[in-house]
Amino acid sequence: MSGSKRDAELPKCVVGFIGGTGVYEMDGLEDFRQVKIRTPFGAPSLLSVGKLDGHNVAFIARHGEGHRLLPTEVPFKANIWAMKKLGVKYIFAVSACGGLQEHLPPGNLVIVDQFIDRTMKRDATYFGRGIVGHVPFGEPICQPFRDLLKKCCKKACPDKTVHDSGTYVCMEGPAFSTKAESLMHKNLFKADVIGMTALTEAKLAREAEIAYGVVGMVTDYDAWHPGHDDVDAFAVLKVLKENAGSAQAMVKEVLRAIIAEPFVSPAHTVLDMAVMTRDAEGKPAPTSQKIRQDLEIIFGRFVPPKPREEREKKEKKSDAIPEKLRDPWGDAKSKKTYTKAEFAEFYGKKDGAKAFAEAVQSYKARTGK
Repeated sequence: MSGSKRDAELPKCVVGFIGGTGVYEMDGLEDFRQVKIRTPFGAPSLLSVGKLDGHNVAFIARHGEGHRLLPTEVPFKANIWAMKKLGVKYIFAVSACGGLQEHLPPGNLVIVDQFIDRTMKRDATYFGRGIVGHVPFGEPICQPFRDLLKKCCKKACPDKTVHDSGTYVCMEGPAFSTKAESLMHKNLFKADVIGMTALTEAKLAREAEIAYGVVGMVTDYDAWHPGHDDVDAFAVLKVLKENAGSAQAMVKEVLRAIIAEPFVSPAHTVLDMAVMTRDAEGKPAPTSQKIRQDLEIIFGRFVPPKPREEREKKEKKSDAIPEKLRDPWGDAKSKKTYTKAEFAEFYGKKDGAKAFAEAVQSYKARTGK
């Protein structure tokens, strides 16, 4: 819950990084330490915080310690919620991906600007359970972030071919594509790269009003290319290992650029025109207190948790004895009720108090209060 002592002890970060396959660490960070955060969606994959040039930076190893999480098993909602809890406004991510076009060979970098969703099992929204909204997602990566990534990638990786834009197909996995699927994505969808994680992060980051940018590191030609073997996990890791130095240089360049010149993104205020469920004066939205508390850091300005005084007043009212109770000595089938004064008048002052007390006990037994 917000305002707790535990929250006060959390480090504050403006920038976060999510590393995927082959990018399990961030070199060059000082005071690097793991951070434990409890979220309404379970534990994050593996959350750490370190200092880059004296500034806190949050880092999530997407697939957890020892690469133990399948793409579908990644706790995306917990990861983005935890970043938001730390105060992150910008997330930069790196995603290993397959190249779907001839001009995107292994080793190239692609600044992703569009997505196609081919997942089937993802919970990719914070909306629901009493809060309705629809975020605009026509431009999933905002222009200021794309401009920054172009500049930083070309500066940090001068020996790499950097593509300024690209469409990323997000598939479910864990199996790689069939040849038929690969050719469909290449020829029918005209997509550029294929991966298994980035779109889910992008959707949740947008709902959390965090600017999100991702660079695809091409590791293979998926399954479509007649001149190359089908992709396998060890081939992917081999390419990533060969490009680890470039990846680290790129990540630090991007994070330093954001820290030095934080830009204003449309993502930062996107909920203003997206959330449909809101409290109105004198008429709160029918959203439960638990959901309000769980999602306060995201939707709190629209459906804030009810104040303690209001909750206690409601609880006290629900526990109160009704003004009228049934006569415990009367006809069991009768639904007639009597006030405390009527008990006293009918039975006399002393006996009436006793009869009313009996009626109270009967009421509590019936209602379980």
